[in-house]
Amino acid sequence: MDIVSGSVMKPLKSITVIEFEGRCRELIEQVRRTRQPLLITHRGKPLAQILPYTSRKMRGKKAQRIEPLNPLEGSVLYEGDLISPIDVKWKVMS
Repeated sequence: MDIVSGSVMKPLKSITVIEFEGRCRELIEQVRRTRQPLLITHRGKPLAQILPYTSRKMRGKKAQRIEPLNPLEGSVLYEGDLISPIDVKWKVMS
């Protein structure tokens, strides 16, 4: 399960670099249409990954992303200043 969106992630479709060279335009169009990433491998090892482009969709004056480009975007909770000293006296053990 994807931690950020809560959806079940599908396994990445992979293709060899040789296959990609011959079908480049077709595969890029497939990624755009299906919105599913494509992993390109060389001798069984990951070489590159093609991801669908995510643009901003305008709704009134607010811009919203269709999906985050960074999967961790929006997952951090800001709790204030963590570096400044606090106003609590500590008991020193001797």
